[in-house]
Amino acid sequence: MLTDPFGTNQITKAIVGCAIRVHSEIGPGVFEAIYSECLQHELKAEKLSFELNRAASLVYKGIPLKSKYYLDLVVEGCVAVELKSVATLLDVHKKQLLSQLRLTNLPVGLLINFNVALLSDGGVKRIINPKYKGSVMTPMVTQEATTVACDAKENQVISVHSVSSVAPFRKSVSSE
Repeated sequence: MLTDPFGTNQITKAIVGCAIRVHSEIGPGVFEAIYSECLQHELKAEKLSFELNRAASLVYKGIPLKSKYYLDLVVEGCVAVELKSVATLLDVHKKQLLSQLRLTNLPVGLLINFNVALLSDGGVKRIINPKYKGSVMTPMVTQEATTVACDAKENQVISVHSVSSVAPFRKSVSSE
């Protein structure tokens, strides 16, 4: 059985580590925007690239809509991160992240609720895009994205991948 079918375990582990550091410092009970800003600082410190408020295009019955949907964060071009500060995560929150994964064609997402005593007690949910279950996914990164990542590491500055710089994931043959 595959333990990391999407090649994202290291990234999600790093994101969760960043979230734990934020939660340890700030604690529960503040606004989502505060957690978001703190998490951005932690992601930068870990040299993880991210997009803030990434727009997802919507198509209704074959008609592209002018309206856009925005994801809280997309880390390393492959992990959607939905932040919450609510008393209890509801099923609708998980479905919201699933919708985001379908709209953006991303393989995995993290639902992080900072309004808990400990993040390890139900504050983090890892959601897999059902489209990719049973497949091994590898990101198809364009040359532009690779160059940006190298520049970011040399300059000690975090880069933000544009939507066009990281192509959708491709399926690989599963070798269980």
